[in-house]
Amino acid sequence: MRATDLIAPTWPLDQSIAVNPWWKFKEQPYLKTAAELKTVANVNGFASSDFFLALFQQGRITQSSLKQAAARVGVNETPEQLVSRLQQQQAPVSLTLFSAQVDNFRDVHYMRWQEEIVHQISQFCAAHFQSLRPMLGKADLEKGAPLYAHWLDVTRVDYGLSIVLSAPKLRKLLNELPSDPEETITKVQQELDIAPDFEEAFALSCLYDIHGWASWVAYREWQNHTPTGDSYFASHVQQGEMRELLAIRMAWEWLVFTYLKRFDVLLFERSVQAWQKQWLKFDEVVETNRAHLQVVQVWQLALEIEYQLQLESAFKGAKPAEHEDRSPWLQAVFCIDVRSEVIRRALESQHEGIETKGFAGFFGVPLAYQPQGSAMVRSQTPGLLSPALRVEEALERHEVRARVERLNKKARIQTWAQAAPSAFSMVESMGLAYAPKLLRGRTLSHVVNDLSHVKNWRVLGSEDTLAASELADIAVSVITAMSFDRFAPLVLLVGHGSQSCNNLQAAALDCGACCGQSGEVNSRVLAQILNNVEVRHLLRERGMQVPAETRFVPALHNTTTDDIELLDELPQHDFPLPIKDVLGKARALAQRERLVRFEPEKSAWNTEALDKLLRKRAHDWSQQRPEWGLADNAAFIMAPRTWTRGINLEGRTFLHDYHAEKDENWSVLTLLMTAPMVVGHWINMQYNLSVTEPLKFGSGNKVLHNAVGGSIGVFEGNGGDLRIGLAKQSVFDGERWLHTPQRLTVVIAAPQAAIAKIIEQHPDLESLINNDWIHLLQWQQGEPLMRFYQGAWQPNSQP
Repeated sequence: MRATDLIAPTWPLDQSIAVNPWWKFKEQPYLKTAAELKTVANVNGFASSDFFLALFQQGRITQSSLKQAAARVGVNETPEQLVSRLQQQQAPVSLTLFSAQVDNFRDVHYMRWQEEIVHQISQFCAAHFQSLRPMLGKADLEKGAPLYAHWLDVTRVDYGLSIVLSAPKLRKLLNELPSDPEETITKVQQELDIAPDFEEAFALSCLYDIHGWASWVAYREWQNHTPTGDSYFASHVQQGEMRELLAIRMAWEWLVFTYLKRFDVLLFERSVQAWQKQWLKFDEVVETNRAHLQVVQVWQLALEIEYQLQLESAFKGAKPAEHEDRSPWLQAVFCIDVRSEVIRRALESQHEGIETKGFAGFFGVPLAYQPQGSAMVRSQTPGLLSPALRVEEALERHEVRARVERLNKKARIQTWAQAAPSAFSMVESMGLAYAPKLLRGRTLSHVVNDLSHVKNWRVLGSEDTLAASELADIAVSVITAMSFDRFAPLVLLVGHGSQSCNNLQAAALDCGACCGQSGEVNSRVLAQILNNVEVRHLLRERGMQVPAETRFVPALHNTTTDDIELLDELPQHDFPLPIKDVLGKARALAQRERLVRFEPEKSAWNTEALDKLLRKRAHDWSQQRPEWGLADNAAFIMAPRTWTRGINLEGRTFLHDYHAEKDENWSVLTLLMTAPMVVGHWINMQYNLSVTEPLKFGSGNKVLHNAVGGSIGVFEGNGGDLRIGLAKQSVFDGERWLHTPQRLTVVIAAPQAAIAKIIEQHPDLESLINNDWIHLLQWQQGEPLMRFYQGAWQPNSQP
């Protein structure tokens, strides 16, 4: 595969969802990917040797699990030998680009070529892709200037580069570069004498040097190929942008190579000999790295086996539900997000008549939200799917006019604030008006979220409002997928969102299934559909009986404070316990468990102190860690909730309700394995790689973040590559990593034949499982967990 096809996308800040940065490598084994990328890009797919040795000393990895892991990987060594190998073997070797090799020999008082190259490309890309107010070549951008051509125009008139790099004749070389990016790529390959066998490895090394911007270009191309993608990208993305970005980075290698060849022969000869020598050993280095990482993979697998044994032990120790046949009086459907596992247990622990369910947080309604009076359309759908519906608030004309006037007023103030000549006068004139908000520790929430707090919604298809029969189709699909077989008088549809201040990565803490947004809109819209009288009538005609007394109420779980806010009135009913008291107690239980797990020093704090601390974090502008998000996620379980109810899964599992006996043609299981399971894998890999390789796949120090192009992403400081992934503060508390990097363990309660058939029909699933990206286990109560690998089933406890 070409190097330009191997970069995964990164979503913008205001739609931030987790992505596996190595998604495009899934067709090959994880070990091979880790060895190759360590070689060409110096990135780590596994944790350090010290990390695994510490776990061994703590007893979290045992000799037994090491033996089992070694047998599976095919390493014929004892646990003692594996410990010795980990302690003594040298770190893997990485090859470098020519510019980086030159820096190894250059006078340390000079600016490093490689750093300045990344800085220059990054600053240019930030200006080029800044959609709101382009800072460079605005006229060219409006004409649709391609990326490479625009870079060439800008760089040829940049006198500062020659000064910064102490290379006075550099600008003259720029005129020798071809105007066509493909010709530039060919020129670089020929003049740097890149062997055909290494062309793609060299190209990949170039792209990984500016991996953040390569990921952004991959997102633009992803959206451009999505039928209902962002309209901006549909009209602005140039074909072949990734190749043009590659041409830019390769052009810089040619510039450094040619400049030294002509004007600094001694440095050139030293550098080129060392550089060519290392690339001649490419295959040898890859194999050496693979052999090294194979030992590390044994330790990685041993850690994952230990976790799976703990899961299996917990499953065996679970008590059967004593009141399974009793009708519930309260049901709550939560997103499968690992943070909901804790509060679901907290709710259920209060009464046997409380039942919770897990479902993808967009609630099966793939919609895009367009506020009335606005041209903006916001996806509320998982990144792997495209919105099939559009929703808007059902407002009267006078309400829309008032909203437009209010939004225009805000826009004028924002323009005033952002214009260079008037920015200071705006602060002097209006600054005091913001004092109360600053003293309260918060400002207004996102303007679009403010608009969504309405009860009545209009659901539209391609053009017109959906008919009741079409809404009933949605209701049938959702109720079936949620595995409802009985209905409580009150059913809460609990979306989730986070609460923080001064946090550029706030969307990463919201609902990933809603494309980095709060789940409020999806919750409100689905509740309206399911409460619709005409829809209820049509459901009865289709044999789906929803009691007349059942009311679906939208709600929102604040994952920072664990509040559950009811977004509509409760039905009149004599509940065994006051609903708000139940929610309040669940909040207190969840707050304590989640805080103490990540911050054990607070175990002695009382309930009021913990609650006060979390609310302060939600409103604190200086807070770097408002919450821990999905840190330490480890498993995805598809099974009836009755099988896991009462088991403390420690907030580490995605929990999706699934009843195989109701899934006649395995359509629900197919959907779960091809969508939510893959999303869970993406989340898991983003957290893993943000820990194992924070320089490339993490976004660095949150304190130093600066927004790029409005919402494209962040710089750490004022330059360098575009930073993607999680900030260090999201996974590290200052002393220890709070996410354990381990590959996702998927547990499915379904017949083996059905699971195997679905895997066989979907090549992506087959690749993820057979190439060691995820573990897939089958669960049948009372039986050992069975592992599916390379087309066969065997007990998971066997090597």
